[in-house]
Amino acid sequence: MKVIKRILIGLVVLVVAVVVLITVSSKRAIFNSGVPLGGITFSEEKVTNFPVYPGSQFTTEDTSVTVPDDLRRVVSNSPRWNRYLTNASADTVVEWYKTETAEAGLGELKAREDPGAYIVAQGDTRYALYVVTLGETTNIIIASGKE
Repeated sequence: MKVIKRILIGLVVLVVAVVVLITVSSKRAIFNSGVPLGGITFSEEKVTNFPVYPGSQFTTEDTSVTVPDDLRRVVSNSPRWNRYLTNASADTVVEWYKTETAEAGLGELKAREDPGAYIVAQGDTRYALYVVTLGETTNIIIASGKE
């Protein structure tokens, strides 16, 4: 009897886990450390006053990239999200942005907790940069929002 009870409890736990997974997937949520963040919608309207990596391709297609919650909070007021793709390495892209943001008068990129995540602020506008490689393609995600 105890064995049957344990099996039934195990099945109930499994069914609940599957239902939660299906529910979250259907809402297009993305995860960071197990915390649902909700899907990001990439804008047709480009982020202004922020450099774009040379030769990168602008896209509004969805991605499986998990944007760190930290960056989402930084640009939480009226954010605009853009996504670019390149074959350059993530390290090359980040080094280019470190130079270009300084030369553009935006100041120094400040590294965040997550690798590839940076912010820079100009006045009350904050910019978030997230550079991550999936397969052979480097994703450059740029966001701007008000403080």
